[in-house]
Parts: sequence; structure tokens; C-alpha cells
Amino acid sequence: ATWHGALFDAITEVAHNDMAQQTAIASALGFDMEARTTIPDAPFVHQSNDELALLLSPITDGRALINCCAANVIKHVTAVPRGRAVLEALSASGIPAAVATNDEEGCARQQLEALRWLGEAPLLSAILGCDSGHGAKPAPGMLLAAAAALNVPPSRCAM
Repeated sequence: ATWHGALFDAITEVAHNDMAQQTAIASALGFDMEARTTIPDAPFVHQSNDELALLLSPITDGRALINCCAANVIKHVTAVPRGRAVLEALSASGIPAAVATNDEEGCARQQLEALRWLGEAPLLSAILGCDSGHGAKPAPGMLLAAAAALNVPPSRCAM
């Protein structure tokens, strides 16, 4: 839900009142403007920001749209239902948790800080983004780095 509002805002801001461009951007990203949600297997969900910027390059300045989306995300940040409770239970059980995202690390940290999952009593031990130096998912580098940061063998991790 967090990204749906941010993406809708970014598309309307970047394409202004150009409905054809809004439609083209939304279609390329796999976003339903009317329902304000992603469609199944949407590139927006599965591709890194660099891949999305390249995908959008024939239509608009893809990097500008990604940056606009990132700037809008804080006003839409929403926790997954019971997310805090799950992270607190893991922490109480001594099970470390990390975030590995195809978003940029800084943007992910902003969202997690807004949710108060980081700070004095952090619920997460590591945050890795597509720009953290380990590549983007689905390549394994980021997940292997998260396991290393948690000091847990990859075979003992769940995604």
C-alpha cells in the first residue's frame, strides 16, 4: 500500500496533465491508475530502480520518476498488518531480522524509521538496498550479504 500511493503521486507529478503519458508510464510499470494498485507480475514490484529507470527511458526521465516516487513515499508509509508484532516476537526469541529490498537503502531506512522499526530499540539488524553494493534481487548477492550481516548461514534464513 505504501508504494501504490507514492507511485500514483509520482506518475501524476511527472506527467502533469498528460493523460497519454500517465497511461504509458503506468502501463510500463504494471500499475493500474484507476485502482491505484500494481497488477500481478508488475515490473514495478520485481525490478530494481535502475531497471525501472531504463524501462521508462523511452517514455520519460525514469530516474526523475523514481526519485519523485521516493520523495512521496514517506507520506504514504504503511506497516504491513502485524508487522511490528512479528518483528518483536522474532527479537524476543533471539531471531535476527533484516530487510533486503530492490529499493535504495536510504529510502528503505526512511520508511523503517517512520514506522519506528529502527532507532533506540531497532527491530531490524540490517538494511540492504539495491545500491548497498551487493546487486539487486533476484540475484543472490544481497540475500547472502544479509545473512552475513545477521551472522546466520544462508541455509538458516527465510525470505
